[in-house]
Amino acid sequence: MFRASARELKSIKCLTVTGVLIAVYVLLNTFVSIKLPTVKLTFNYLPLSVIGMLYGPCVSTLAAIPADIISTLLEGKSIAGWLIPSRIAEGFIYGLFFYRLKFIKNKKQTAFNAVRIISARFSVMFLCYMLYNTTVLFFIYGVSEDAYNVYFYLRLSKNVIQFPVDLFLLFTLLPAINIAYYRVFRERKNV
Repeated sequence: MFRASARELKSIKCLTVTGVLIAVYVLLNTFVSIKLPTVKLTFNYLPLSVIGMLYGPCVSTLAAIPADIISTLLEGKSIAGWLIPSRIAEGFIYGLFFYRLKFIKNKKQTAFNAVRIISARFSVMFLCYMLYNTTVLFFIYGVSEDAYNVYFYLRLSKNVIQFPVDLFLLFTLLPAINIAYYRVFRERKNV
């Protein structure tokens, strides 16, 4: 899986599509986000998940770095180097779970895809957003343990509310992009 994903980096098609999806990531993060006083609802995970589905963990991991840096700079913020590992892990998880997803009309395959999509999004939300990001922000700002708990549960409630919306978007977007991609770039059976 990792060798095949690394070989994708030699393809001009891979680099071009990844570049376009990084641009979509930046647009979603900068312009299509809901900013509340304490949390920010974004949909920038969608381009990373598509990169992971099309090109695997190596490409999606590498694409997460410039995507995060460019979108942070366009927001006028300084680059938070301690949060980049979270985005890298997010790209890796999507590549690991979504690479070579097959969308065929088969009940077993459909159930397997559902488990992969739910597991990937839950892993990203829990490991990257809840544990890593909240803990890093706790250490950076040096807040008390009580403030950490309040912020953790606030982020937990945000992620619980956003989780079904994210799953709906992933269940609709990934098959559609998979079919469109293989119709445009190459013919593939079982699509």
